[in-house]
Amino acid sequence: MRRSAVTFVSAIAVTVLTISCLSSCQQLFTTSLASGLARTSISIPSNLSASEAATLAAQAKANGDSKLASALVSSLVTEIGNTTDPATKASLEASAAGAAITASGVGSVFTSLSSTNLSNITAASAQSLLTTIQAGATPNVLTALSYLTPTTGLTTASSGLSSTDYLMAAVVVAASIVPAGATLSSVNAASLSTANPTQYALAQGLLNQASTLAGGSNSLISSLGSSFSI
Repeated sequence: MRRSAVTFVSAIAVTVLTISCLSSCQQLFTTSLASGLARTSISIPSNLSASEAATLAAQAKANGDSKLASALVSSLVTEIGNTTDPATKASLEASAAGAAITASGVGSVFTSLSSTNLSNITAASAQSLLTTIQAGATPNVLTALSYLTPTTGLTTASSGLSSTDYLMAAVVVAASIVPAGATLSSVNAASLSTANPTQYALAQGLLNQASTLAGGSNSLISSLGSSFSI
């Protein structure tokens, strides 16, 4: 059955609220974003050690600092491209992927949904949420999230990310496929898979990873998965 993106966004909303109760994302929902908003310019060295990158990624996540995260992702994407040591590269990729989720700003959308009566989500509201997510799906963010590609990228163990992190990453990647300005009613799983098969497959894979980390028994993750025709 062809599912509209409205169904997809609604499924995301329900799943977000459920997963937020099962994982460690509460801090992301409640931490003030003031520190990130106060920054005007951030300079990140281009030769960070693996431990330095991990520390900055954790700091950005803990403080909801999207600007620090964005600067870190930009620096790490370049550094990773010049890194040959497999262990160092994997560690830097894990930091970049984690920072990319923070940089995307998708956490603010989840926060908004956590205080929203889902029965009141209109098509216009869903469209607005999608537009917000798309704005954070920058080329560097998507490159960093690609490091999580199942079978060829980081494992869930080496990434150090939670089920909620994988879910948010899936949402960002999926939103990036929807053509800018497209109405939700005109988009469905078939059109998205045709528009960008690689990103669509990545979104599917990230969602499967989220389900696995959550124990594989969450029916609401399965509901979202059905929107991808998984």
